[in-house]
Amino acid sequence: MLDEVRDQAALVSTVAWAAVPSWEREAAEHEEILRLAAAGDVGGVGRAVHDHIASFVERAFPQSPLNSE
Repeated sequence: MLDEVRDQAALVSTVAWAAVPSWEREAAEHEEILRLAAAGDVGGVGRAVHDHIASFVERAFPQSPLNSE
């Protein structure tokens, strides 16, 4: 089941990146998440992960009702 979820996430990412290349931005966000984790900033990690996922959803699914939260 997790393999299928990973495969679907990879497909969505590939399509989104083709439309709006954002892998450099996302790599920087990953580095920031790792930096916060290494510093022990649990709240910062939570916010950074949330913001990272939310920004991807906004780019990949601009018409999604999830963007109105």
